[in-house]
Amino acid sequence: MLKNMGTYVPHIGSEPTVGTLVEFTDLLLPVQRAWGAAVTRVLTDFDLLPSVSSAVILASRHGENGVPQGVLAHKVGVNSGAMTRILDKAAAANLLERRYILEDRRVRMVHVLPEGFEFAQKMDDAIVHLRAILLGDLPIGDIETAARVLSLFERRIGVFLQRAHATNGKKAPIPAVE
Repeated sequence: MLKNMGTYVPHIGSEPTVGTLVEFTDLLLPVQRAWGAAVTRVLTDFDLLPSVSSAVILASRHGENGVPQGVLAHKVGVNSGAMTRILDKAAAANLLERRYILEDRRVRMVHVLPEGFEFAQKMDDAIVHLRAILLGDLPIGDIETAARVLSLFERRIGVFLQRAHATNGKKAPIPAVE
């Protein structure tokens, strides 16, 4: 079992060491940065800013119904002001457009235009090829395990942050997360 600030968290399998856990968490940001740099390098052939490329690709994954502007901003990893500038550039290139929704004029939906879908497909194909080059020779079981671990870690962080927020900043023990 892992001892977590006075709370025991059950662990299945071999006991991870503190060093292993530190190594794992210390690798997250460098891997994210390296992957982002590799994707940015591949997408330079499309003559779009990386943030515009990301917005077009991510919005295209929502299909014809569009995606709320705030949701897209979160997925791209920018604030609403930066997203407005990104969308202005994407609209000028005839890739994306913003539309009000009738039920709530405060919310804008981002829709991909036909040229945007073409660009998104070509950019996605380039990223698929990059993934194949960088990950294609690794055992699929290892990749599936890594994806499961990262997904579970993200969910646990989310639960932890929600619980920590619920204490309104008061000192409280770190809760075990299932």
